[in-house]
Amino acid sequence: MAVKQKTGLIVIAVLQLIFGVIGICSGVVVLSGVQNMVAEMQSQQAGGGGPGGAGNPANLQKEMTDFLTSKVPSYPIWEKAEAGCGLVLSIMMIVGAIGLLKAAPWGRTMTLLYAVLSILLRIVGLVFAFGWVMPAFSEFFKTQAGKFPPPILSAMEVGAWVGVGILALGTLYPVIVLCVVGAISNPRPVVEADEGEFESPSEG
Repeated sequence: MAVKQKTGLIVIAVLQLIFGVIGICSGVVVLSGVQNMVAEMQSQQAGGGGPGGAGNPANLQKEMTDFLTSKVPSYPIWEKAEAGCGLVLSIMMIVGAIGLLKAAPWGRTMTLLYAVLSILLRIVGLVFAFGWVMPAFSEFFKTQAGKFPPPILSAMEVGAWVGVGILALGTLYPVIVLCVVGAISNPRPVVEADEGEFESPSEG
């Protein structure tokens, strides 16, 4: 049992570090507006050089975003808020992982707090997606039936649902973190621990 707990703690700490770095990069990109600038540049290029600028497939992303914003005015605010919360959670992941590896009590507390907040954020995100965003997406794809080739619209619609599916599946990760870290009390430093130095609540 002690070896399994030690291995589980190492795996969680490493994953927290990796996903934390990825999360910070993703959050910075969203908050900086880089993706919106790229979409705007593509739209301008399509409108200036492509036939029928308004119906050019390169404009689909921008038109979809504009339509979504008109139907769900809170979407841009939510997008920024979610990215901001994700950035904070990513920092918590990294800090908590370092604490876990050092067996600092605050490391376990930080990691558990991250897991709980992450689960709550994802639940809110799923409610917002199913309640407002996806219905708006479906309406948009219906209105664009005659403007864009069906394969492009189908790919975009599938991509939207895949994004929601990834969000739902992503909820499993913080749940796993919560279960694994929550099952270990009074951990010893991973780099120094020997067998028997990890205690679970049932063993202590």
